[in-house]
Amino acid sequence: MRSAIGRSLLVVSFVIAAALTIAGVIGELSILGPLVPVAEGLLFLVLLGWVHWQYLSGRSDSPAYQQHLRDLKDFARSARDSALYMQDAKGYNFITTEPIDTSGPRAKDFLAHYPDVAAAVDEWNRMANGYREVLRRFAGQTHKTSEQLTGSVNSGFPRLLQQVGQGDLGVSNITWRIVDGRMEASWERDVDDQPVFVPVVTTQATDETLERVRSGIAAFLETPLVRERRARREVNDRLRPVLLDALERAEIAVELKGRCEDCPS
Repeated sequence: MRSAIGRSLLVVSFVIAAALTIAGVIGELSILGPLVPVAEGLLFLVLLGWVHWQYLSGRSDSPAYQQHLRDLKDFARSARDSALYMQDAKGYNFITTEPIDTSGPRAKDFLAHYPDVAAAVDEWNRMANGYREVLRRFAGQTHKTSEQLTGSVNSGFPRLLQQVGQGDLGVSNITWRIVDGRMEASWERDVDDQPVFVPVVTTQATDETLERVRSGIAAFLETPLVRERRARREVNDRLRPVLLDALERAEIAVELKGRCEDCPS
């Protein structure tokens, strides 16, 4: 209520001051009659801009405005440290993927001041909701598929399936070989830049075994779970740097653009 009265008094004061100033300037300059409307319009715009600047300057210096700015900085820091990164018990940061809570009033104020970030936050939250569950199911599927294709519990092959499934490794970059009935795969290199082969099938491997495993990998990549894992990974990789940059910029902002419902007058 007080803020509304204050804005009303500011408008009234501006109108009176503008009228007096314009009349005085026109009188002093002896502007010809036909040019008076043009001069009045130009002077009015100049005065309007000056008053607006004075209003914003006074507003940004007020304790209420500074507290509002600190609140939004705190939200940006909290969003970054809970949705993009987390700390372990020893204080080390590690990457995480969690939704950003946008239900509170501070979050709504933040998105009102940073509307260009709002769409990215919405897309991030759609991706992050259930993200850990997808990771858990995906990891389980790699071990299940590995056992189905090789007939045994294998420590190396699930890791290969994980890298292929989430898009870190192309199928064409895998080297296969069969030596003494043992089928091995290589997709990494050692310190001497030599291929590192990992056993996939340890006994009685044949060319038919190799074909079955290759076909199984292709089928694995087409499963809905693997498609979802890859899609979420792509969104994560695309949005993480965008959100991190936006949140860090908000943390060091010295003024706010636009207004929100809780902006001080």
